[in-house]
Amino acid sequence: IRRLDQYIKNGTLEIYSNLSKNNSRSNILCFSIVGLDAKKAVFYFSENNICIGTSNACQLTTDYSLSPVAKLGYSLEASKNALRVSFYPNNTLAEIDSFFNCLDSILSN
Repeated sequence: IRRLDQYIKNGTLEIYSNLSKNNSRSNILCFSIVGLDAKKAVFYFSENNICIGTSNACQLTTDYSLSPVAKLGYSLEASKNALRVSFYPNNTLAEIDSFFNCLDSILSN
């Protein structure tokens, strides 16, 4: 969580939703990497055997102005480049570290 918070504070990531309705932490994180196209980000993660999705799971259209991210008040660009990653209790710490190491690598390029 500290690494994620640092990315948010320095403006590298925009987090759209990581809280559930009862205000507890969710296992699904919707975010974007500022200045990076979502499809490129998915490719970079995929090259490191990490599967992430683009957009929001609730998005049923390619009209990004109707996406949940846009409805939360974020820009059309943010909506278009939203990424989604899911963490589950059976994820190992090594897998989580691998995600953040890949994220670090993407952000340093």
